[in-house]
Amino acid sequence: MFERRHADRFLVPGATLRVFQNGDVSENFSIKDMTKSSVRFEITHSIIKGEEVKVELTIPEMEPLTLKGHVIWAVDPNQQDQASAVVQFLPFGTDERYNSIECYEHLSQIVDKYSISLQKP
Repeated sequence: MFERRHADRFLVPGATLRVFQNGDVSENFSIKDMTKSSVRFEITHSIIKGEEVKVELTIPEMEPLTLKGHVIWAVDPNQQDQASAVVQFLPFGTDERYNSIECYEHLSQIVDKYSISLQKP
């Protein structure tokens, strides 16, 4: 099978996420894992693949981080017990359509802190 992932996944113990879509805010979902460009999390309601959303990551001992992204994968919670979704972050830049450079710097701190734990010795 061809591997399409381009970034290493890492775990962030105790991390949660809220989804902002269509003016609504979700409850806190558990984050399953992250990469430098996406986040995979448990869901309890349907999320539509392709939809643009904002997500707020809450990482222990860090300020919450809000990022724009697209839902690139979702398993309907009505179809499985362990439903989850993946949001790929939009690019970073100065245009309002993108995530800010400050968000990139904050995300880089998270990656630096937590990706070390999954590196092979």
